[in-house]
Amino acid sequence: MSDDDPFSELTEDDMRAMRDAYREDAMRTAAQEAARDVVPEATVKPPTLAQKLVNIMASVGRVEKRGKSAFHNYKYATEADVAEAVRGVLITERVVLLPSLLTIATRGEGKQSITQVVMRYTLINADDPRDTLSYDMPGEGQDVGDKGPYKAVTGSEKYALMKLLLIPTGDDPEKDGDGEPAGDGKEARQDEPEGDPDPKPAPPPRSRNRSGNPCTAGQVKLLYARLKNANVRKEALCERFSLERLEDMPFASVNDALAWIGQGEG
Repeated sequence: MSDDDPFSELTEDDMRAMRDAYREDAMRTAAQEAARDVVPEATVKPPTLAQKLVNIMASVGRVEKRGKSAFHNYKYATEADVAEAVRGVLITERVVLLPSLLTIATRGEGKQSITQVVMRYTLINADDPRDTLSYDMPGEGQDVGDKGPYKAVTGSEKYALMKLLLIPTGDDPEKDGDGEPAGDGKEARQDEPEGDPDPKPAPPPRSRNRSGNPCTAGQVKLLYARLKNANVRKEALCERFSLERLEDMPFASVNDALAWIGQGEG
């Protein structure tokens, strides 16, 4: 080899080490350039509690008045019916409702005792437990025995849900009856027991067949939005529930449809 050749005195091991070092340096440089070109993925934020409440309001429609007071001669929406209409949607939207008793007082009135309570209801976004909303609702229960506190709490819970979500029942304080006897024309009392003044054990809630009552426009919008987010075909949902159009979805099947979409089927 020539004396001008800088590699003339390098051994084969030296040359191999130089090649390995060059290869490592090239790979390190390529990795750094690739890292600069990567766009960080956008963090997907869960829906806020306010957004979930909008979805719940869109999903819950009118609650039928299936309870009847034989003593006062009027119909009213029962706490069980309101809870049934709301519970499934709260689960679907992952919203927790926690009740707590703030105050309770009982006073006598003849043979009856009247119990008054103030309850606090706290809504919690299960996807972000720091996102909460609390509000208070009074309740009153009248009973000849020991059921006054339970009636008061039941009435408070019913109206807490109805007023929070603006659930209509058909009640109109300024209108007397409409094919429904209204007794003295007063709006249904909050403390009305779920049945007779001295109620007997109630039968299990009946499942309501609302196949002739389609879902609301808001519920249709919610279904379309969920289909899009879950990348589920509208045709698959219609086929699952034997529908010609999504707009024909029965009111009572909306919660089942939302749960089915959430499973990502179709």
